[in-house]
Amino acid sequence: MADLTYGGQQEVRERPVPLFRHEARAVHLGLQTQFRRPVKDPNGLYASYGQKTIHPAVTEIIDGGDGAFLQRAPERVRQQYISTFPCHALRCPYGVPGDRLWVRESWAHGIHALGAQRDEDGPFVYAADNLGTQGRLGDRWRNGIHMPRWASRTFLEVVNVRVERLQSISETDCIAQGIKQLFEKQGWVTEARFPDGKRHFGAGAYELYRQLWDLTVGPNALYGWERNPFVWVVEFRRIEGA
Repeated sequence: MADLTYGGQQEVRERPVPLFRHEARAVHLGLQTQFRRPVKDPNGLYASYGQKTIHPAVTEIIDGGDGAFLQRAPERVRQQYISTFPCHALRCPYGVPGDRLWVRESWAHGIHALGAQRDEDGPFVYAADNLGTQGRLGDRWRNGIHMPRWASRTFLEVVNVRVERLQSISETDCIAQGIKQLFEKQGWVTEARFPDGKRHFGAGAYELYRQLWDLTVGPNALYGWERNPFVWVVEFRRIEGA
């Protein structure tokens, strides 16, 4: 995370955010203004074993102000876990309103970059631009986690952060996640680009987003749809490169 300062005063904090290919495409096209990620507790009950899930006694996570989110449970439930119930606050790893994010996505050098003296001098190609037609580069795409800031083309400003259960997402928020509404003679239908790059259609945005979540996270994973995990909801707006 970086702090940008102007005239000696801290103005904005900046950090990278990795996006899946279908998300990077939707954001770049202006279709997506939210993303959701599982809430993890780095100091949780089983964190030392590599499992950072939220304590089973937690029934809600509320905004405590100043970027802190407090874990809550009814008193009678807390008493059952009196020695292990978390008293610490959580902080969103994607920042607070006003912070900036630069997007990390799968990428590669364009053909003309081969003659450039430095990586920075060469053009880039992005996997999200060619979903479904990526055979030319095959497995030679660079993982977005290794993308340096100077190769990023997409910058976001955090507008709002909250925590909710995954399944409580509304139809409107599903559309803000990149599900596209189409109008045909039979009525409204929805469309989404899935991780396989193909276009999928459905009768409602909610059902399409459910499928998309499980294809991305895995239906049997700790954070699969049926487990209804707590998720960070990060609302953002796209800004010109900074």
